[in-house]
Amino acid sequence: MFHPKYRCWLQLGEHIGISDNTIHETALRETREESGIFTFECMRDKIFDVDIHPVSSFKNQQRHLHYDIRFLLCAPTNAREIISKQQKTLKWFALEELRHITKDHSILRMAQKIVTIRESPV
Repeated sequence: MFHPKYRCWLQLGEHIGISDNTIHETALRETREESGIFTFECMRDKIFDVDIHPVSSFKNQQRHLHYDIRFLLCAPTNAREIISKQQKTLKWFALEELRHITKDHSILRMAQKIVTIRESPV
């Protein structure tokens, strides 16, 4: 999704909600809310990636570390059509395109992990 404050493309996700029981539950809820797609499949039960990075201050908060805990989800085949109708700030990119739209190390690291998974024998 295109993040308006940071003016760059990032993965879907947000903060843990008070009603969330697990980090996995948070990831699914936020992905569904932000994309409008409700039939994501979790490709792995375990955490896929963790990124720790500083964030700029929000309102009265001081600069602090932000922890992105990421899961690998698979969208349904009609996901492009669903997103294009609902959101102008959401877009699908092929893994090969990512290096052209971002220099963010953590996004590129996740893409490489996906390539490695695809190439690994089952």
